[in-house]
Amino acid sequence: MRDTKTLLVSLSIIALFFVSLLGYAVYDLRGKNQETSLLVNAADASARSTDSALSLRTAKNNSEAAIAELDTSILTEGELVPLIEEIEKTGKDLGLKTSISSVTVDKVDPTAHGNDPDKVHVALEAEGPWAGSIAFIHALQNLPTKISIDDVSIISGTSSGVSPTGKPLAAKKIWRLQAALTVYLFKP
Repeated sequence: MRDTKTLLVSLSIIALFFVSLLGYAVYDLRGKNQETSLLVNAADASARSTDSALSLRTAKNNSEAAIAELDTSILTEGELVPLIEEIEKTGKDLGLKTSISSVTVDKVDPTAHGNDPDKVHVALEAEGPWAGSIAFIHALQNLPTKISIDDVSIISGTSSGVSPTGKPLAAKKIWRLQAALTVYLFKP
């Protein structure tokens, strides 16, 4: 009986030791789990900030191209005359006799609509071959500056003239183009 008692006491002490060891292991594991959770959260936050930074860089790069395109497509007062000269030059390059018949500006009241652009109405006329007239309309549509083509008419006609020697020239078919454009002037 003494041996049984000693055996029970020693087994109880050993069981208590293992239960204590198990309790310590659970406590230690819980602490390491919390540390791991904090590290995982920190890594996620770092990854999100890296993704955000990358997204911002990408958006900035994309925006720079869009801003550059916008800068070339809007017109300020100082760029109006060069635009009109470019329109005339384009017509002449396409074999048309081109002239700007009128330019009027609808000024916007700065106190009522300070950010609204002024409207510039340009009326032009061109005369020449059909292919040149059609190419001129396409060139107007593809100007880097944003314009609105309000009205276009192309009328066929004949042209007669006198040669340098004074002899009358044979009549040839020409096309008369009339167009009304609107350009928006933005304030710098």
